[in-house]
Amino acid sequence: VITDRDLVVRIMAHGIDPGEIRAGEIPDRDVIAFRDSMGIYEAIQKMTAEGIRRMPVVDDTGGLIGIVTMDDIIQMLGEEMAAIAKNIEKQSPHLSEEAPPVPV
Repeated sequence: VITDRDLVVRIMAHGIDPGEIRAGEIPDRDVIAFRDSMGIYEAIQKMTAEGIRRMPVVDDTGGLIGIVTMDDIIQMLGEEMAAIAKNIEKQSPHLSEEAPPVPV
């Protein structure tokens, strides 16, 4: 996997002509991927620990399924939080009727 960061840090910063380098020479480490069976929080931990914002998703045979980005995860979590807030809002009139007053 070659990222825009790889191009800037490993090629452009060193004044290397991109036309003179092969794609296999650009990455500076092995590909870090996660399996499609992993949980999203495990993916977040792995991405954070490795300092990466994009990670390939592979199946049990190592075949590429897609790429997940930190932006994808943030969007998904935002949508989940909005759904939770909507459910709480729907339940709140019932909760306030049943709950005893709280002294202030």
